[in-house]
Amino acid sequence: HFWMSSWASALSAATSGLSKLVSGADKPFELGNEVSSFAGKSPWRLYAGKRNGEKVSLFIYESKKGSEAQTELARNSMRKLRVIKHPYLLKCIDAGELQDAAGTIWMATEPVVPLD
Repeated sequence: HFWMSSWASALSAATSGLSKLVSGADKPFELGNEVSSFAGKSPWRLYAGKRNGEKVSLFIYESKKGSEAQTELARNSMRKLRVIKHPYLLKCIDAGELQDAAGTIWMATEPVVPLD
């Protein structure tokens, strides 16, 4: 997909601690700030975001920074969340894996608030 390569560079910048606008005709999300209360509690990084003006949460995992076991778990989590449809479980809007230098795995979900 064309937007995937464009979005890959934006996500790489975001995972480096920068917030970057990644919306437009060929890009589906606006990436907001990282959710600081979630930082360090998971291999995933959590960001606020928007899609078509609606709030979403973006979970981002960099396989380069994790172990093989963590990366496989992240891939499996992404695949499972994409297919599970249940009214009481987190709704996955979109998910994928980018072919970037960081090996980014990402999931866009309905908005979430981390529990302390």
